[in-house]
Amino acid sequence: MSVATVVRRMASSAIISGALLASSAVANAQTPTILPFLGLGGNVSVRYVGSNAGDRSRLFYKIGGVFNVGNYTNLFTNNGVGASTPGSEVNIGPVANGVEVFFRLNNVSQGFAYYSGAASRNPDGFAHVSNSQPGPSGTAAVGGGFYTTAFNFEDRFIPPADMDYNDLNFEIAGVSQSTSVVPEPSTYALMLSGLLVMGITARRRKV
Repeated sequence: MSVATVVRRMASSAIISGALLASSAVANAQTPTILPFLGLGGNVSVRYVGSNAGDRSRLFYKIGGVFNVGNYTNLFTNNGVGASTPGSEVNIGPVANGVEVFFRLNNVSQGFAYYSGAASRNPDGFAHVSNSQPGPSGTAAVGGGFYTTAFNFEDRFIPPADMDYNDLNFEIAGVSQSTSVVPEPSTYALMLSGLLVMGITARRRKV
């Protein structure tokens, strides 16, 4: 077998291995969501699941109105002084059908704030909330209904964040995520950029 043939085969093998590794990294990564949390006309409950973060962060919420960075109410703290106990629940009250519930994560350690919904709300232009499917199997909520999906916040600026989306995990009952909202073209571009960064980050971890 000639040297050229050996080199070609080695190159082909490297390309295939790289492609498989990249696809595996993307498959194992969390999927960000930019869809809003919309009320269903009943009570909304939020349940703290836990955290795998070194930074100290707080979760806040606001019901209705237009998006802004103020007038949020504290829900949970992931670690440090006053940390919330996993399983803690808060009934935030009734939310009219179609009214958005906004969530904000304040990273106290880093000094940044990130929001649910459109990526453009965040200082780095990336979505900072991901959802986990399936959620817990029929856990009853304090405000009525059941928790069916877990949501997770990424607590650091992207990049260089690890994008593991496990820094503050919570569940919501009494809302839906509308699929009728059509993202702007710029949002699609941001999502694709985010997935690319996630794939590269995960690949570097495995090398």
